[in-house]
Amino acid sequence: MAAFVTSHLDVCIRVEDLAALSRLTPGYFSKAFRGTFGLPPHAYLLERRIARACEMMVGSDEPLAQIALACGLYDQAHFTRVFRKRYGQAPGSWRRHRRRAPGDPT
Repeated sequence: MAAFVTSHLDVCIRVEDLAALSRLTPGYFSKAFRGTFGLPPHAYLLERRIARACEMMVGSDEPLAQIALACGLYDQAHFTRVFRKRYGQAPGSWRRHRRRAPGDPT
């Protein structure tokens, strides 16, 4: 299941779709998923999307809006809200801090 989620982060993934892949009811799937991964499916999906966005922000010069869409988030505003809730700062600030050259005093 984790591999499916990781390979489909750029598209809408519904609990119903994941449950159907597992041949379980959505309710039972959600309970089993939480037991296995420690998070409900939606929270896990957001975590994976944000992790992918972090990789893309550090490894490319893509605009944040493009990164948001590539990670399956609705738009840059949605990306910023989710990211700020997770990391306590805006994605642009996070990116600048991570990409700063070693020894750069700014």
